[in-house]
Amino acid sequence: MKVEFHITNYDSKPTDLAGELRDWPEFVDGRRYSVILESGGEEARVWKVEDPGGFPTVVCSGVSRSPLLDKLLGRVVQALEEHSDGLMIHGPIDLSKEPYDFSELPKLEIDGYNIGSLEEFWDEISEKLIPGVSWGRNLDAFWDILSGRFGTPDEFELVWKNSDLSEERLGYEETVRQLEIRRRKCHPTAVEDTEYRLNLARADKGFTVFDWLANIVRERPEVKLTLK
Repeated sequence: MKVEFHITNYDSKPTDLAGELRDWPEFVDGRRYSVILESGGEEARVWKVEDPGGFPTVVCSGVSRSPLLDKLLGRVVQALEEHSDGLMIHGPIDLSKEPYDFSELPKLEIDGYNIGSLEEFWDEISEKLIPGVSWGRNLDAFWDILSGRFGTPDEFELVWKNSDLSEERLGYEETVRQLEIRRRKCHPTAVEDTEYRLNLARADKGFTVFDWLANIVRERPEVKLTLK
């Protein structure tokens, strides 16, 4: 059973959790607040949620209450305390209940049944969120869409139906394909990092395309992500 701890914090300055954890032998992949750790078949993750109905929250998650998750939780709390005026730790969280009431937010819906690749995700976003609007169809432009610059509400709930299917289809095979495309087009200074992430994906490790997209939404204070 999945276990989550939510750490509500009032940042006085940003915390680079990936930088804090990069030297750990369990470190697999990370960027800013998003990190994946793995040890002895156990995996633990951390990410930041900017909920419009609550406070900035860092989530520590694992498939079980493992020593790795407890170790991660302790280090994250220590790192956040150095940059925060106060922390509140909630957990383990009952994932069947919403911590905040988002019933008043307008809802926009996408369907994982229609998504078999990153390109098809862009098609779904074009059709369901910003119909008739021309946009860049890349991760940076997707970030901009969520802020309302292309016509979405100032704040809304993004409901991702059949997200389990999307997580499978946008997994490591699709991640390898996208990183190979990126390697052919990226600036020479980005080749080393792209190669590193490509090697991770080929070994079924690190962030997937699904993770890229979900983390972008989670980090937008204007949007609540609901996976169904």
